This record gives sequence, C-alpha cells and structure tokens, in this order.
Amino acid sequence: MLQVVDNSSRIDGPPQIVLNLAPAEREVALLVYELGACTAKQVEERLSKRVANATVRTMLRRLMNKGILNRRASGRYKTFLYVPAITTEFVRQSAILHLAQQHFAGSLPRLAATLDDLMRLRSGSAHSRVAVR
Repeated sequence: MLQVVDNSSRIDGPPQIVLNLAPAEREVALLVYELGACTAKQVEERLSKRVANATVRTMLRRLMNKGILNRRASGRYKTFLYVPAITTEFVRQSAILHLAQQHFAGSLPRLAATLDDLMRLRSGSAHSRVAVR
C-alpha cells in the first residue's frame, strides 16, 4: 500500500477524478479540496443549494469509499475533519511506482540507481553512458 509522506492536505488543483464526478459530489469534493480540511457542517454551509446535513454526510462517505476523501478525528470532542485523499505527494509517489513497474520490473533501487547516474551525468561529474542495472 502506498504511504503518503507529506502531511499537507492541500494540492495544486483538484485531480481529474474529482472533476469527473457527478455535479453534487463534485461540488462537495471541490469544497474539501479547496478548504484542505473541513467538517460536514462547513461543507453544508458552503454548498450552492440547501441540502440536509445527513445528505452531505452521505456524499462525504461515498467520496471516502471512492478514495477521493479521507476522514480524521480532531479536537477534544473528536469532530471529524474531511481531507483530500489525493495529495500532490500521493500523485508523485504513484507516478514513481508506475514508472518503476513499467520500466524497471518494479525495482525502486534500479530506478533510483538510474536517476543517480542521470544526475551525475547532468552535473558533469560522470562521463560514461548511463547503464540500466
């Protein structure tokens, strides 16, 4: 399972999967991605249409089941905060894992060695051709 290293909940912009959601879910997800972390009540207050709190919570739960949002308890009374599940760091790590799978037989050390060779080549400290290990 991919572990997200970055503790930041914000991303540069909403991921494509959010933009492809049905309009009501998209609006809820975009609010969470814009705010970074918020309660169901905060989402409810910002929606363009009046929606019952139970409906908002249902949409938030669906978005969690789809892997678009996460939820964490916060504060003395363990209020739930909804946060983006797809952070910039998550996207970066996913891309690196995909690259390793597609071109390095899943080997992160081989990918890292190749990147190290390329860095040395680019900086001029290595004069040999890059070899895949």
